[in-house]
Amino acid sequence: MPSVPGGEPLRVLPASALSGRMLRLTSLAPDIVEAILRGDEPDGLSLEKLRKNLPVRWDEQRAR
Repeated sequence: MPSVPGGEPLRVLPASALSGRMLRLTSLAPDIVEAILRGDEPDGLSLEKLRKNLPVRWDEQRAR
């Protein structure tokens, strides 16, 4: 099994699982994306929260 420089095994996701996760994140409100890129993301924001039940509506995303 391939590994990363630290020696831990590299976990490879099936393309469909990875693309599904990425597609959900592409529906983030633009201002949330900009805040993340600036390192100014809202308190409590985590990848785990973004991956679970991400609302489609931007106003609902901002309310979380």
